[in-house]
Amino acid sequence: MITLYIIGSIFFFVMSLINPRTLWRVTSAWQYRDPEANEPSDLAYGFGRGVSLVMAIVFLLVALGQCSVEREREARYATEPTPTKTMTEQEIRALRKAEENPEPYHLEEDGVARSLHSDPGKGYESGYIAGYRGDPSSSTITVVYRLSPCTHLHTAWADERYPGEGVSIRMYEATDGKKLSKGCPKKERNRPLLRSKKLPLLQPLGYRDVRVFHGSTLERIADR
Repeated sequence: MITLYIIGSIFFFVMSLINPRTLWRVTSAWQYRDPEANEPSDLAYGFGRGVSLVMAIVFLLVALGQCSVEREREARYATEPTPTKTMTEQEIRALRKAEENPEPYHLEEDGVARSLHSDPGKGYESGYIAGYRGDPSSSTITVVYRLSPCTHLHTAWADERYPGEGVSIRMYEATDGKKLSKGCPKKERNRPLLRSKKLPLLQPLGYRDVRVFHGSTLERIADR
C-alpha cells in the first residue's frame, strides 16, 4: 500500500515536470471563473518544475529502498527453517503406550466392549467410573468404578499423550450381551458393584486433571 502511494506521488511530480500547464488546468483551473487570468506565470511554472524534480528524485529513492527491504524480508523468510516441535521422551513413551492399546471405536464397533463414562449405563452395561485415588507423588492412579456383576472389565489404561489435558482414563467393560445375559438374573444386572483398578503412570500424578477420555473431570476420592 505504501509502495503504491509512493509510485502515485512520483507520477504526479513527473507530470508537473513535463507539462505543468496541463496539470494546472486539470487540477486547479476549475476553481476560477477566469482561469486564464489566474494562470501562474512562466517563472512560477519554472520554480514548480524544480521542486517537482527534487521531490520525484526523493520519492524514487524511497520507493527503491522500500522494494529492497521487501526483497530482503522475503529472502530471509525463504531461508529460515520452519520451526518443528521436538517430542520429549515422556511424550514418546506416552504415544507408544497408547499405540499398544486399541482405540475406543475399534472395541465398540466390534461389539467387544463399551467405554465407561462418569454416568451409569443400563442393565449389564451399567458400569461407570466413580472417581479416583492417587497421591501427587505417586506414579500410579487407582480408578474407582462400578460394574454389573454380569460383566467384567475388558481393558483399562491411563492416556498421557496430551499434557495439556492431564490424565485421560480409558476403561471398557465387556459387552457380549448374549453371553452375559445367560445365567445372570435380571435383578442382578442393575446392581453394579464397587471395584477399583490401579493403573501405572509415566510420571508422578502431581496436580494434573484426571478425566474420562473425551469426557468430564473425575472427582478425587479420599483414601480410607
